[in-house]
Amino acid sequence: MTVPFALRIGPCSPERGLVALLRSASQAPLSTITQALTKGALLPICDLFGRDEDENETRVLDLLAELAARQTKFEIYVEGCLESLEVFKNLLTRHHQIAYDVEMETELELGEPSEEAIRWSTGNFEYPKRER
Repeated sequence: MTVPFALRIGPCSPERGLVALLRSASQAPLSTITQALTKGALLPICDLFGRDEDENETRVLDLLAELAARQTKFEIYVEGCLESLEVFKNLLTRHHQIAYDVEMETELELGEPSEEAIRWSTGNFEYPKRER
């Protein structure tokens, strides 16, 4: 399952540093990036939760942190829907929790669960902390 992630920045002039930053995170061609900035249009960044989900998540979070540090105003779009930064981060957290739940459930079904899976099955656990 892939989930398209995009940003809207602008309209603004395509400042060189901002274009370079966006280019490092997005696979869009330079012309698409500059046009999106100039018109204030959506700029596709990547697909979340796909084959390269860890790498994409890191790139997106790094990009958002850098945009915030530059005090650049942006809007986050997930599957074409406008989301707040808080909701977006909650979405990522819940995705990781579901993956953990599936992992623990699989261990239990295979018949030789770890202590962690047994704690999970009783509800006496905490989700692993993400590095970010």
